Amino acid sequence: MAALSRRLGLILQGGHITRFYQAVELLGERIREPYLIEARRLSPNARIQDVGVILDLMIHDIDIVLGIVPYPIRSLHVSGHVLGSGHEDVAAAQITFENGCIARFLASRVAPDAERTLVVAERSQTLRVDFGKEPHTEVSVYRPVAEGAGHSESRMDRLIVHEDNPLRRELEHFLARIRRSAPPIGTLDDDLRSLQLATQLIAELHA
Repeated sequence: MAALSRRLGLILQGGHITRFYQAVELLGERIREPYLIEARRLSPNARIQDVGVILDLMIHDIDIVLGIVPYPIRSLHVSGHVLGSGHEDVAAAQITFENGCIARFLASRVAPDAERTLVVAERSQTLRVDFGKEPHTEVSVYRPVAEGAGHSESRMDRLIVHEDNPLRRELEHFLARIRRSAPPIGTLDDDLRSLQLATQLIAELHA
């Protein structure tokens, strides 16, 4: 599809709806050099059975992380469990980037409770994003109160980000791109990079 769209000069856009959360845009504006990222996307509902949680759930966090860490990947590790669907129902992955940033991912569709959180740590601040507060997203920003202080001695600011229908924003953006009236929020190469990393994790898991 990517090769065909390029040959025909047509717009092809992956369905990465999380790019259209205003809280994710805020991350892109505020984050500069993270050293640790932890993403948890858990659900008690196995609503999709034809793929595992890496392509169903984890790929959304993969796309967010690749959008805020613009470095090549140095190494990756993944483990998981198949509990009945024929595909991984639980998966945990750790990715280390060339700049030393570590990103950890946990995805499950057999969890007792739903959770969609993302924690991004920099030397000067730590942001915790809770996507499970629909129709808004809660962003907590922790900053050390003094030079050299640990995050146990920090000031916390909480931001409530009202999400204006991310799916509608995604579709409106796609139409605007077809009309050539908007630059892409994530390119086709970005789409493919997220998909390639997800499929690489699946291959490693089943190797």
